[in-house]
Amino acid sequence: MCKGIKKMSLLTVATVADKFNINYRCHCLHKRFVDNRKLLFEFLQINKYINIYTEPIEELTVRHKIPKEYLKDCIIYSCNVDKIDDYKMQVFPLYWMIRWPLTDFDSKKIKKKYITMNGAPSTTRTGLIQYLKENNLLNYGYFSLYNGYQLPKYVLPSEKNTRHHFDVRESYPIEWYHSTYDFQIETCSQEGIPFYCITEKTFRPLLAGKPFLNYGFVGMYKLLKSFGFEFDNKLLFDEDVNNRFEIYLDEVTEQMNKQPDWDLVIHNKQVARLLRKQYQKPHDRFIDKLENLATETYLTKQMINFLHNPYCIWPGEN
Repeated sequence: MCKGIKKMSLLTVATVADKFNINYRCHCLHKRFVDNRKLLFEFLQINKYINIYTEPIEELTVRHKIPKEYLKDCIIYSCNVDKIDDYKMQVFPLYWMIRWPLTDFDSKKIKKKYITMNGAPSTTRTGLIQYLKENNLLNYGYFSLYNGYQLPKYVLPSEKNTRHHFDVRESYPIEWYHSTYDFQIETCSQEGIPFYCITEKTFRPLLAGKPFLNYGFVGMYKLLKSFGFEFDNKLLFDEDVNNRFEIYLDEVTEQMNKQPDWDLVIHNKQVARLLRKQYQKPHDRFIDKLENLATETYLTKQMINFLHNPYCIWPGEN
């Protein structure tokens, strides 16, 4: 417990949730304090854990630039594929395989060669669109590229009224069913460095039986193969080489110029759905544990006031 804070002055989130309109089961409660580092540090010191089970630890360390010393005493629950040195972590790598709604891909409905859906901007996501444009390949597929919280730079026809990628990230656009290949850039930093996780971007086509070629962390495909998945691509970009993104782009072109191995695609679909079934109960136990932690999350009165009025400035903080 943080020094200087008496136990009697703490309140559980659950006891004040209704009064202050706080979702105490929200896995990202800590994010509400990201812009107030004093309160963030106190929150972490008091509760000793962070629940980001839908995200990798890089969401904290890279995207929000939370200092390592803030996290050293916390247990971090995340969807990273493995624990990372120097942090106390509990991980569930297949979270997005369990979480994502099932659908079936039908190759008889194909109208274009590919789809690439790019949400939060990064150098690699803009680089992929630029590559397709420079090589006159945009007309062969469906593509989107959002620009932060502004209107998208490129938008799918079925999402022309969408303002942000959060509005569509848990759905399958009709264009997804009408394209052969899925080309996605896995979750990454703005600089295009992939985070150490596998998200719905990769599990989505595996579960549905759709051909794909995604750009993720070094060794992502090696890890997928260890689960029983098989691939007929070169996958030279899965190695730790300096020009791996350029190699990926070359393989994207190669992929578009060949017919999918549908037997291989169906094999991967069967493997994915079997894994989903096998890991459902471990997933449920993981979530139950986090639900129990949520009811025991503590806040100071200052934190509660901040959540109720995040624009207030506390003495000494301006």
